[in-house]
Amino acid sequence: MLRQRLATASVGVPAIILLVFLGGWPYAIAAAVALGVAAAEFQHLKRPWRSNETALCAVFIGGMLLFAHGEGGAATLWLAAAAGLLSLLSSATEALGARETAEREWWVALCLIYVGMLGSAIVLLRGLDQGRDWTFLAIFGTFATDTTAYTVGRA
Repeated sequence: MLRQRLATASVGVPAIILLVFLGGWPYAIAAAVALGVAAAEFQHLKRPWRSNETALCAVFIGGMLLFAHGEGGAATLWLAAAAGLLSLLSSATEALGARETAEREWWVALCLIYVGMLGSAIVLLRGLDQGRDWTFLAIFGTFATDTTAYTVGRA
């Protein structure tokens, strides 16, 4: 497992540094793809990889991040609105007795809020005046704490 992590880091870290340094559309597209994969992994906790909900969350979050790059912070509002609409839909289906459908819709709404809204911060952060520096701090702070937790957990 350690070799896999080191191999991933040896390829991933230079790519991340380059993308954060460049910013703009290459960075926004990479962030959209990464959070689309994160949304698929989040959905995989409850259902198979090839479910409609997995695809919906991955595509919607990726699209909203690209929108966030082009339009500023409006993407967060759209994600919140989508999660709210899904929640209303879930309540309506639950009232009609479709408990399984309601649970699936709540899970999609949770994915949009957790992965989409929190993840969109990384695109919005890069767009600030000193966004490159703040983004490097956020990414490498996360990398350092994750690596430390992995190392301590293995000891």
